[in-house]
Amino acid sequence: VGRWDRNTFSVLMYGTQGEQATATMRRVQSALAKPMSYTSDGETVVLEPKVGIGEHMKGDQAHRVRERANSALDEAMHDETGLVIFKTRALVGF
Repeated sequence: VGRWDRNTFSVLMYGTQGEQATATMRRVQSALAKPMSYTSDGETVVLEPKVGIGEHMKGDQAHRVRERANSALDEAMHDETGLVIFKTRALVGF
């Protein structure tokens, strides 16, 4: 886990396929969405985490995976589930 910018974090899951990554990130999203007490008087905060997943395809360079993740996160901001996976498959014959 690493900080990507002011309010975005990046998680690299080496060797994890898209379906597995989605399941893992749904669990993380669910845990982060639970109300959290952060003061001694019980004041709580409720987060609405958004998740964008960019799946690495064979032969991809790092910038392509980042572009996919950024596109997925942009979509997740407007998706009711708040989680989007962005992946592409190679077109055969092109």
